[in-house]
Amino acid sequence: MGKRKHIPDQQQKLVLQSPLAILLLHKFAWGKLSASECQAFALAACKSGASGVDLEKLAALGARGESPQNCHRDLVKTFFKEMCAPTPMDVKCLVKVKNNMGAVEELAKEIPVILPHDWVDTLERNGLLEQMTCSQECLDDFWSQQNWKSNPQLQCWKPYWDSLRRGGYRPIPWLLHGDGAPFSEVDSLMVLSMRCAISHHSIKVSQLLLAALPKTANTKSSLKPIWEAIAGSFKKLADKKKGVLFVLAGDLEYFSSEFGWPTAMSNYPCPFCRADNFFDMTKTKHAFTDFRKNALWKTTLRSWDDTPPNEAHPLYKVPGVSFWTLKMDLLHLVDLGVASHVYGNLCALLVGKTGKGKKAGVVELNRHVKGRRVRKFAPVATLLAKELPTTEKGKHIHLLCQLLEEAYDLCDRKEYVWPDKIGKALSFMSLLVAVAAASVKSTPAWMLPRKILSKFGFAFHLILEGVWNPELEEDMKDFSC
Repeated sequence: MGKRKHIPDQQQKLVLQSPLAILLLHKFAWGKLSASECQAFALAACKSGASGVDLEKLAALGARGESPQNCHRDLVKTFFKEMCAPTPMDVKCLVKVKNNMGAVEELAKEIPVILPHDWVDTLERNGLLEQMTCSQECLDDFWSQQNWKSNPQLQCWKPYWDSLRRGGYRPIPWLLHGDGAPFSEVDSLMVLSMRCAISHHSIKVSQLLLAALPKTANTKSSLKPIWEAIAGSFKKLADKKKGVLFVLAGDLEYFSSEFGWPTAMSNYPCPFCRADNFFDMTKTKHAFTDFRKNALWKTTLRSWDDTPPNEAHPLYKVPGVSFWTLKMDLLHLVDLGVASHVYGNLCALLVGKTGKGKKAGVVELNRHVKGRRVRKFAPVATLLAKELPTTEKGKHIHLLCQLLEEAYDLCDRKEYVWPDKIGKALSFMSLLVAVAAASVKSTPAWMLPRKILSKFGFAFHLILEGVWNPELEEDMKDFSC
């Protein structure tokens, strides 16, 4: 006679009520505390007079700490057995694995991926889809403002977009983000995630993790099966008119490696026009450093029907996705893009003008070119540019510095600045990196994705259960990428 499957009694379901228990569980979910540490804190609290069924359960883990190696198993079984977060799907990928002799081999392993349609179904089932994305009013406003005639993105896949308009559908516009972040001295983490493109929530709560893979485990073909699974999932959302992949965000380096875009050092570095960079002003025709209103590169802008083919990538099979779906994020377009290029040229010219050793001077000046610090350098750069010779090149760089300072001043207007509470919460990548860094010593690289997705699932379980709101706490602010 076979064993009967245990059916949990909803009336006996453990309800989280103790603030300390909730705090310990959320720190466990993000890798800040181990299960045995959670048990030790809970046991100490109980001995000090604290009470609560959930806290007592935490204190009882691992035979009340006598078997700390069992604490993780007991914690997951007690608090995360009936998960609200979606269950990852295993995708077989070719990854790098060390054998018993320490040599690296390429073997097929199952890598966990949380599919987009599973996220949508889970949020919808828990009545949180609108809360975690945007309101119906925001959706109506977003789609009513689209320029259906001249937006090149809406000219590709025109039959699909027309079907949305005729049917009065208002699907959620999703933003898919791909980026890497270092979590150790020798490794970095490639993370694929998505969020509603028009969400007003902080990234920490609205960014939904899809997949993660360390660079040391990645092969040339590792991501292809993952992309195929994600593309198939987005296609399901598009076919049901429940969501559309509207933005694919990343930096130029990522798009170059994944989608065949030109690199920053290419002769034609821009995918949207014929701006050139021949490193020789006698050969250039459409200088990419020309920022005048009548710059020649502006006459070479790519039209919507001049879309470069890239049928090889699985995402291009998703309805609505084309070359025009790819969007570079502002950090890399401005701070680490145009601004760094302009200020770097300015600094190089000034160092050369002083006649001092260039290497030492450039190293010192490069300390200012760090992300948001670039903005603080803007007014200084404008003043320094006045010291350049009054040649055409000197006037051009001075004008560039003035225009960049004006652009930064515009971005810093009060209505465009996020509140401090939301700004401190923009730590999605940092949290994943922290989990990876905490696990790297004891886990092979190819197994890290399972730990990361598991931890992310625990954290979102607490959110979906309504016991933790990341937007109302600032505990994660000490993490930084």
